[in-house]
Amino acid sequence: MAEREQSHKKLIIKISKIPENCEVSSLSSLNQPFGKAKDSRILSSKVCKLKNKKGYYAEAIWVKVTDNSSKSCGTKKECEEKNKKDGSDRKRTREKVCEMERDKKMQCWAMLKRLMVGRDAWVFKNDILDHKAKRNPKCLEDIESKLKKHSYSETREFADDMRVVFSHALEYPPTSEVHRTARRISEGFELGWKSMKNKWMREQIQDKSRTSCL
Repeated sequence: MAEREQSHKKLIIKISKIPENCEVSSLSSLNQPFGKAKDSRILSSKVCKLKNKKGYYAEAIWVKVTDNSSKSCGTKKECEEKNKKDGSDRKRTREKVCEMERDKKMQCWAMLKRLMVGRDAWVFKNDILDHKAKRNPKCLEDIESKLKKHSYSETREFADDMRVVFSHALEYPPTSEVHRTARRISEGFELGWKSMKNKWMREQIQDKSRTSCL
């Protein structure tokens, strides 16, 4: 199988000391290793004196780099085995991601259910919030319905909906019991949500670390 080459440019910055008795105007004619080799990879170069480092000059060199991105994997059997292994690795990665997402959504569900069966659940009922709601979801039951229908593609969407429901209750006067309770619940939710996100991040880092060690 033939190799497929792709070319791109790479910038190399080289800093050197100006030789004694060398004029700044003649820096471009200095015999640098790149110039000596007459390397065909060199596209262009430029030399200039460094203002913040007396006695030194910089050479900027653009070099053509070839990337053999698709190398032969040997015999047909070796290629098939390699492709099979790559496919299996991708499948395991997708399954792991799906498993993590399912776990996250289950934790969101648990957080919602604890609030719905708690003593302050009445604050977020439909009959309390409906006349205050200017946008959906109107109450916790709406969020529960969306979880059952798998309407959330990201956990962030769940958190945003929870904040919308809290905002309906916070439209009550600050002195009202509904407002005071909603503010306390909202603050508790934000603390719990931050802790949960940090936990997910640690798990993701640990999972990547374990994968890199395999």
